[in-house]
Amino acid sequence: MQFFRKSLRLLSAGTFLFSAILSAQAADYYVSQHRAKVVPNKIYSFAMPEAGTLDDLLAGRTQAKKGELIARINRARMDSEALAVELRIGAERLAKKKEILALVRQKEELEFLQGLDTEERALIGKRELQADARAVALLTEQIELAEREMAASEKQAREEFARKRELYDLAMPFDGRVQYHFSLPENTGEALRLAAGAPIATVADDSAYFVAVNVVHPELIRLPVKALSVKLSLGGNEALEAAYSHKRIEKNGNVEALVYFFRVPEASRERAHELLDGNCVARLFYNSQTELKVLKKADLVRGDAETPFASWEALIAAKFPQHEIVFIGETSIGLRERELAKPQK
Repeated sequence: MQFFRKSLRLLSAGTFLFSAILSAQAADYYVSQHRAKVVPNKIYSFAMPEAGTLDDLLAGRTQAKKGELIARINRARMDSEALAVELRIGAERLAKKKEILALVRQKEELEFLQGLDTEERALIGKRELQADARAVALLTEQIELAEREMAASEKQAREEFARKRELYDLAMPFDGRVQYHFSLPENTGEALRLAAGAPIATVADDSAYFVAVNVVHPELIRLPVKALSVKLSLGGNEALEAAYSHKRIEKNGNVEALVYFFRVPEASRERAHELLDGNCVARLFYNSQTELKVLKKADLVRGDAETPFASWEALIAAKFPQHEIVFIGETSIGLRERELAKPQK
C-alpha cells in the first residue's frame, strides 16, 4: 500500500511537472491594443437608384439564399419596360427576317440560273444576269451576317435591360443575412415609397466573421502572422477571441493600409454579428512556443538613465546581449535567449 501511495505521488508530481513544461513552452503574450472592426466574410449595401415604390420584401426572415429577391423597386414600371423591350425585339426580328428572306430568294434564283444554259436563260428573260459561284457565295455570306446581326442585337438588348433590372430587382449576391434600413410594413402586400439614394438593405455573408485590424507599426509587421491572435473585451470577464486568418492592402480614400484579419470561431458568430458596424478595441497577442522574458519599457528607461541609446534595439543589445527581441509592444518588450552556436569539430 505504501508503495502504491508513493507511486501515485510520483505520478502526480510527474504530471504536474509535464503540465508546467507545456505551459512554459506555449503562452500568449500581450503586445498592443488597436482600433478594430468586426466584419463579415462579405458585405454589400443596396440603395434606391431613383425615387419610387418598394415591395416583395422578405417577411419575418433575416436569412436568404444566393439569387433570392429581397426587394423590387418600381415593379409595375419595370414589368412594362420588360414587355416593351420584348415587343421592340420582336419588331426588329421581323424586319430582319424579311431582309434575310429577300436575300435567300435572290440566292435561290441565282442557284436556279446556274443550272440553265444561255438559251434557257434567254427564254425567261435573264440573259444579262450573272449567275456564277462567286455571286452565290457572296449572298450566302450576306445571309449569315444578317442572321448573326439579328441574334447579337437581341442579346445586347436583353443584356442591357437585365443590367438595368439588377438595380431594381434586388437579389442576394450570396447566402447570408438581410438587414433592412426601415421598418417592414405590417401588411406584406403594401408597397413602401422611398426617396432617391435612400438605403434599402445591407446583406452580409455570415459564413464567417473577422476582426479587422489596421497595422501601421513596422515592429508588428515583422512578427510571424501565424503566431498572432486578438481579443475583444465584451464586458465583465467575457472576451471574443480570434486567430489570424489573412491580410491584404485596403484603400481608405487615397490612403492605403495593411489590414490583418482574425477569424472568429464559429461558436462566436452570433456575438460577432452584434458587433458589426461598431468600433472596437482589439488586444493583440503573440503566441510563443518557448518562454519569453518580458520587460516593461518604463522600467528599462527608468533603470538606464546613464546608458545612452538611440532605439529599443540598441538598448537591448547593450543590456541583454544574450537575448534577441521577439516583439516590441505598446508597454513591453519580449525577449528570447539566443541559441548558442555549436562548436565546430
